[in-house]
Amino acid sequence: MRTLNANSNSKKLRGERSLHVSTMGFRRPPSMVSTFEAYLRTENFLSAEDHSKLLLYLRSPLPTSFRIRSEAVHRDWLRMMQQGKSDLGAVPLKGIERGWKLNKDASEEPWVRKWLSGETKKGRVSRQEYVSMLPVLLLDIEPHHVVLDMYASPGSKTTQAVDALYRLHDGEDITSDASLEPPEGLCIANELDAKRAYVLAARCKLLGQRCASLAVACHNATKFPNVNAPLVSSSRSSKDVASRGSYDRIICDVPCSGDGTLRKDVKVWRTWHPSYGMALHPLQLRIAKRGIALLKIGGIMTYST
Repeated sequence: MRTLNANSNSKKLRGERSLHVSTMGFRRPPSMVSTFEAYLRTENFLSAEDHSKLLLYLRSPLPTSFRIRSEAVHRDWLRMMQQGKSDLGAVPLKGIERGWKLNKDASEEPWVRKWLSGETKKGRVSRQEYVSMLPVLLLDIEPHHVVLDMYASPGSKTTQAVDALYRLHDGEDITSDASLEPPEGLCIANELDAKRAYVLAARCKLLGQRCASLAVACHNATKFPNVNAPLVSSSRSSKDVASRGSYDRIICDVPCSGDGTLRKDVKVWRTWHPSYGMALHPLQLRIAKRGIALLKIGGIMTYST
């Protein structure tokens, strides 16, 4: 089993229980200085020069990154770039098939905004931060794998996982109504909150025919059931079956305190406190341990926050 610890913007302060956060002795700074800045200074992680550079970087806008879901649309994108309408600073994302990153000003170009908006609505482009793509990339999902996304909403990793199952169909039109032979594997996307599970299911409609390989569940991730477990445990053999994992690959993207989203969510500067991460740690650990228990021998789980 391999694990990944990467920041993601998909989860912030969501959990199976309410959080009662204490200040744990950390005093909030004056209003002109955020708690996050004061915490970095107090812990003395960085030199004064590096501290200033980090804060400057965190206050800079995120680059536009996205994943093109079909080869046909990717050819259109390459053709548009070759026409040289403007300097987008477009760079392929390392390791991500048909993934691209644009410079911070490119998304302000009218034709880029129009193209991205239109293709995203059609389900042919997935807007997603590069760091959010890494957990699924490291899983190396094959068409025969059974995949579980334990905390799936809003669904960017789920769609990436389903696309990986259909990698043999990359040349086909993903939005057509043509018959599509589903792979042997499947993906289960779980979300605790019913409203967010509904949003997740609605977003996954953009997968079109590929929804045949997807199921959306609404369950407590710390108690997600093992489908191999028998309804009645009556023998040693049934206990052996119950102890086996059900999934080849698991995406374990747990709730977090949100400091990884500072560049896109400015309110985190005002609300973040170091005790949030400490309060969430027991929940994160329970979800991770449950994920490991559900993993097949030889399977892979990526852990991210």
